Amino acid sequence: DPKFKQYIDAQKYIRRFLDHFRVNYNKENVTASLQLFYLWLKVVDDELDSGNIPGSFFIDRFGNIGHIGNGEDGPQPSVIITDVLREMTMPRHQQVLEALIGLYDAVTLERSSTNMAKFINRKKETGRYTALATLQIISPYTERNPSFERFLLRLGGVGILIDSVVDLGRDIKSGELSFQP
Repeated sequence: DPKFKQYIDAQKYIRRFLDHFRVNYNKENVTASLQLFYLWLKVVDDELDSGNIPGSFFIDRFGNIGHIGNGEDGPQPSVIITDVLREMTMPRHQQVLEALIGLYDAVTLERSSTNMAKFINRKKETGRYTALATLQIISPYTERNPSFERFLLRLGGVGILIDSVVDLGRDIKSGELSFQP
């Protein structure tokens, strides 16, 4: 599905940054982890936008190590991919969970922003938590590099602002913003 391409391709850019900073990493594991994580972000974002499942459901699902399978939740792709992401991130489960909780909180605050200045600050926070989750997810497969980590955390805040400008018209029309820019 073309709507997922940019999310699947995000790993290419992060791997370029890893190469630029001369970070040793396992290309196969980093690629697979990032593709799954960024696809999960898009699938969950679509679910949140549809209003079908509350965002807290995904955090609870991710945090519940013993809960695998569909059961009463049904076979929604968002549920399945959450389970797969949780299993893939087991080496750093608690750290990834903390980053995802921060990301969820930031997105929740971002959606309730009452003016553009608050919206921008909260968007930056969302980007930083996305970058932090990214770092936690790939950390078992990468050599630690503080310069790369600082760069990615800063880039997360800027990158999401660019994405927000692209989506601003759609967000205004859909009523996703709590204020009129």
